[in-house]
Amino acid sequence: LGWTMKVRLPITGQTYRRVQRFVFNARDKAAAAEKRPVLIFELEVLPAHGEFGRGSEFGASYQLADFLSGPQLSEAVTVAYLPQTVQGHAVLVALACDEIIMASDAQIGSAGIDEANISDTIRLAYKEIADRRKDFPDEVAMALVDPRRDVLKVETELSTEFVSRENLEELKQRRAIRGTPEELIRAGEPGQFSGSEARQLGFIDYLASDFVGVARALGLPPKAIHIDPSLGDQWRAVRVD
Repeated sequence: LGWTMKVRLPITGQTYRRVQRFVFNARDKAAAAEKRPVLIFELEVLPAHGEFGRGSEFGASYQLADFLSGPQLSEAVTVAYLPQTVQGHAVLVALACDEIIMASDAQIGSAGIDEANISDTIRLAYKEIADRRKDFPDEVAMALVDPRRDVLKVETELSTEFVSRENLEELKQRRAIRGTPEELIRAGEPGQFSGSEARQLGFIDYLASDFVGVARALGLPPKAIHIDPSLGDQWRAVRVD
């Protein structure tokens, strides 16, 4: 069974509380039905917000990312759906999900755009969450938030590796390099990828332009996805004559 919640950007402490309520409610219903819950979070940029959801608080975003990738949700499948371009620390929440689905022309990145200075705390938070999920390599995740970092795509005899230029020599000591390393993210430029680019690189799982495509990608019939219009709040219906 699938449940969908629109997570309106930017992310604040209130967002975290709403997502918790939504998750626990869906988890309880799935348990009653003896089904594994698939929790889909659509990162929504409102039409009046022309800055791609910028302004998400780092503390609240990390708290939410830690919750979504933590042991409390080990029995659920978490999915981030990005039908629009997302910037700022909402990117960290997307990285925390088991799977990422994007529209082909939507972009993910420029995660540190609201920060005057990218501290070690921020950079390591992105590395930690990326290491938990393994979709975006940690070097790429850190470059998404810190424009001072570069990333090279390197073909070795075993696999494709993503490393910073300063770590290239260390990689050469461990693996045989094939061809010339490709500059994937240049230092001084914001790291970001379109859905098509991220899918080609293997950073995201699927492309979809609507919820029919999302359901198909997840192997769910559309009628099996329940949409929560309350944004995680517990609405109480009343009658007005």
